[in-house]
Amino acid sequence: YGDDRVYEVIDISKKHIHLEQKEIIPRSDNQSQRKQIAVFQAFPNKVATMETIVQKMVEIGVHQLVFFSSDRSQIHEIPAAKIARLTAIAQEALEQS
Repeated sequence: YGDDRVYEVIDISKKHIHLEQKEIIPRSDNQSQRKQIAVFQAFPNKVATMETIVQKMVEIGVHQLVFFSSDRSQIHEIPAAKIARLTAIAQEALEQS
């Protein structure tokens, strides 16, 4: 882990989120214990979207990602083959971040 960075969301569109860095907080030796972030996300209607969500959440440091079924979800559970693919995507994203 390096320094913490604080960003402000400047603009959100359908395909992009524009952030502006506001502050860098140097890491001190006393910060050995980081907060763990959990994200609860309704199942998206496309599997490709689920893959992107997993990739991006891992890249920003989310420790737990919980998918759940909502009223408008077309997917209600993740097939075993898809779990293996999502695990590989998460592993790749972790290595790159």
